[in-house]
Amino acid sequence: MLATSAHATTHHRFHHVARWTAAARGTHHGQHHRFADLRQHRRERAASTAAAVIADGAKHGSSDVVVMAQRYRGTNPTGRSHDWCAEFANLVLKRTGHRGSGSALARSFASYGRPAPGPVPGAIVVFPHHVGFVIGSDGHGRIRVVSGNHGHRVGEGFYATRRAIAYRYPA
Repeated sequence: MLATSAHATTHHRFHHVARWTAAARGTHHGQHHRFADLRQHRRERAASTAAAVIADGAKHGSSDVVVMAQRYRGTNPTGRSHDWCAEFANLVLKRTGHRGSGSALARSFASYGRPAPGPVPGAIVVFPHHVGFVIGSDGHGRIRVVSGNHGHRVGEGFYATRRAIAYRYPA
């Protein structure tokens, strides 16, 4: 622990506290709180963007795939023992009247269907070695996904948006 002299304490109080007028202290204090306002602004902007993205997803009618995929939670409808996330995505797409990718590779969905503007609910999200359906996002850079082979069963989890290589609408 460092010892401070009475002179140092007085010096600090004079130069860094007492010499500020009440108005200046208020301005200085306000500068710290403008960041709180900025955070609130960013949250509101993210919420309005998310609402627009959700509306866009609903307009394209892709929420049916999420509902179908969620029906299989906790199961493995493909019967495969490993690397079956793409097969599950194809199964869900076919059962909801969409064309599948025709491949058992997750990356096959990177060029499938039509491009989606981002993590739109119902869109297909493609990761380097995984594929699933977007349920939503948490506003903190993570998306909630329902997918096959999530812990050897159909499950839901959060994934970092930066890991996604493509978002696609079902064809």
